[in-house]
Amino acid sequence: MAIDKWDQSSTRANPGRATGHPRPPAAANSADPVFEDVDQTALKQLVGYNCRRAHSAILRHASDGLEQYNLRPGWYSVLVLLADNPGMSSREVCDVLGVKPPNLVSLVASFEQRELIRKRPHARETRALGLHLTASGRRLVGKVQRDIVRADVEATSMLSAPERATLIRLLQRIYELPLPQRAPKSKAGGRH
Repeated sequence: MAIDKWDQSSTRANPGRATGHPRPPAAANSADPVFEDVDQTALKQLVGYNCRRAHSAILRHASDGLEQYNLRPGWYSVLVLLADNPGMSSREVCDVLGVKPPNLVSLVASFEQRELIRKRPHARETRALGLHLTASGRRLVGKVQRDIVRADVEATSMLSAPERATLIRLLQRIYELPLPQRAPKSKAGGRH
């Protein structure tokens, strides 16, 4: 998505507006502004920083296609998860997507109001409700899925197909395998 398409009056479109600093010009082939005079060397050595920057670039690109469906990228993730796993409880959705329960409650209510999902008794948990897509929800996911896949491929078009597959596999390894335990911090003054 080109930066020009953003609503220029919002601080999201122009983050410098809130601070009084002008927004840097966009790079010729990038949706991300160029900060040539800002040293990011230390940050660019961090996997998390690079993942966040790549994630932001891909989301900006995908957001254009989702706006026509009145969806945001995170909302799409919930719908496609329910399409592939009908009957998940809200807790299960939160656990899989790393979402806080209060944030999902309003989204589920919105989806119910739009008649995209329906709650039914959960298959395994007697005190939980399962979330199911309605026929309208399934149709919407089908339409959006095509647009999201196309946007994802476009946003990573600078990678070859094998590079893209390798990147996906490496990222999955980070979040699917258990992380090592962090060493406990020592108390101030060197006392334990």
